[in-house]
Amino acid sequence: PNDKDGSVAAEGLTDGTRLGAADAYGPYRGDIAWDAAVSASLDAYTWYHLWSIEVAEASTASIDLTGDLDGDTVEADLLAPTLASRLVYYGNDEELAAEFARKGAEYLGLDGDADKKALSSKVRTLGLAQVFEKRPEDSLPALMDLLKNGSPAEKSSALSAIGSIEDPEVATMLRAQVLSDKDAFTNRQASGVIAGLMGNEGTKDETWVWLKTNFDAFVEDRVLDVRKGGTPGYARWFCSKEKAKEVEAFFEEKAALVPGYERRLAQTLESINLCAALKKEKSTELVEALAAR
Repeated sequence: PNDKDGSVAAEGLTDGTRLGAADAYGPYRGDIAWDAAVSASLDAYTWYHLWSIEVAEASTASIDLTGDLDGDTVEADLLAPTLASRLVYYGNDEELAAEFARKGAEYLGLDGDADKKALSSKVRTLGLAQVFEKRPEDSLPALMDLLKNGSPAEKSSALSAIGSIEDPEVATMLRAQVLSDKDAFTNRQASGVIAGLMGNEGTKDETWVWLKTNFDAFVEDRVLDVRKGGTPGYARWFCSKEKAKEVEAFFEEKAALVPGYERRLAQTLESINLCAALKKEKSTELVEALAAR
């Protein structure tokens, strides 16, 4: 559950892919929600997503989600990009994901000349993320080049796409590269990669293990002094009281390395505990509601 096109940073917020005011599942509505609910792995953001799918269920019929969205309209600015990301990430729309992957490949020039008009800026990150997920070996060099030579917005989109990967082998490689190759990522980008992987349900647990194991080296080599106090924010995506206790104990043990951590840790613990409370309070209700559909 990450968001905001053009604003990825050490805080771990990725671009405009997974947060918004409208949702749609189309023909997939119910199936993926049920799987997620019964797995008891939903966090507070996902509860919001599942609730909001009713808001714009029928909107996709009149909007080209992969087309030219550069017009100055509500649909181009908010509705279409949000619907596209929701359909891909929460609606499991494989056809739409494949189309965005195709356009991401065109944007990067994986099969010919690069076409920077293949993706609107409003869905650029979604397209780059999808091509990276489906063609990681082909697209990673092009994404790394974009990180170094692209515009600020392109760099942000590329970083967000890299951090969104769900392939465990690619995630392992990226974590290792964050520490071993300072030419590949700037310090800010290295933090963004780890934040992205921590915000991804498929890579979160392994990245947390990696972060705890390599925390001293990562903080000393890759986190600027002014940002060290914010490192507890990496753990804010957890959603259980047990994890809250683990996170608290870990960062208190590492207090000497991250001066000023107390406020960010308090915010992170509050977020985790609120998520856990919401899941405990509403999980049965949600499962029953979905079962009745």
